[in-house]
This record gives sequence, structure tokens and C-alpha cells, in this order.
Amino acid sequence: LQSLTSFQAKQELRCKGCPYTSLKSQKQCVLHVEPHGDAENSIRAALQARNVDFNCEACDAKQATHLARLRALPQFLIVHINKYADGFGVTTPGCVRVAGKDMERIAVMHHLGHTPESGHYTATVATAEGLAYLCNDETVTPWSQQSWQNGYLLFLRRASSRDTHPTAEETVNDEHRCRDIDERSCGDEHPAASCGGS
Repeated sequence: LQSLTSFQAKQELRCKGCPYTSLKSQKQCVLHVEPHGDAENSIRAALQARNVDFNCEACDAKQATHLARLRALPQFLIVHINKYADGFGVTTPGCVRVAGKDMERIAVMHHLGHTPESGHYTATVATAEGLAYLCNDETVTPWSQQSWQNGYLLFLRRASSRDTHPTAEETVNDEHRCRDIDERSCGDEHPAASCGGS
């Protein structure tokens, strides 16, 4: 399972007052992000440079720039959206751009409740045939909405088989979306699995 979902997360911390730079790389199986509207924006925000509080022993500066990068995206990427009390989760379109790579949505877990230990969990799951189903306990219902709402835990799959051994160091500002996705996944006959967005 780890070979299918693990990736390298590279963390760079650069002092704003001197050349001091700290580089760390860690193997992870889940990408944790804060909610910012939809899934793609949430992931993009997590990978953008931001100022953080930092006490530099070399120059006594109090701030640094933090930048996170993903390397060698896995075949399947699990994204956890941090949830606050009754806050609503993110919207997840059929295709999500992650670190310059197209990834297809295959399942989304939803949660309603105050804490992860309480409330109610449901899931929306896509099939290989391009259909989708909402799973609510023992009730399974066909689902046709293109964008799945209230995402708490997202399961994404690399969209192109050509990305078997990718290096995803580039930024996610690329405006080209879902270029190489199979036409069967992007057709209108199965809108729940469409990669064209809503």
C-alpha cells in the first residue's frame, strides 16, 4: 500500500535576515492541507511560499519563508482536508492539478459533525466505467454531479500512465488542465467522472 501512496515532501525554510536555509525531506502517505474553496486551490495554497515565525540563531531574525514541494507523486494520492467544527469541506472536481500533474478523482469521503470521532461519514466513489455512487451506510445511490461537495478525505489517481516516475518540483500555476486524460473519462456520457470540471 505504501508503494502506491507514499511520496517525498520537501520542506524549505529560509531566514529573511540572512542566508540560513534549512532543507528537510520526509516520506509521507497523506498530504494534509487547509481548506481553501476547492481541492485544487487548497493543495496549491499548501505548496505556496509563506512567511512564518522563526527565531534565527545566526542573525536574530524573527521570520522566515517556508516552502513545501512534492517529489515523485505516487500513483494514488490521499489528501486530508483539515476540518473545523461544523465547517464544510472542499469541492472536488473530476480532475485536480497537483504540483504540475493531472490527477483524477476516484473517491471522496465526506463528514458531518463537530469532531472526527463524532458525526456521520459518507463517501462518493467512481467506477472504472465512469459511473459514480454515493455510499451512505447500507444505502448506495447513483451520483451524477460533476463536482463532489464537502470533501474531507480525497483519493486521487495519476491521470496519465506516462507519469509513472514523475518529478513534481514545478509550481502549480500551470493553466493547462487535464491535457492527457483519456477521452472516455472526459466525455459527457458520465458527468460524475468527467475531468472537465463543473
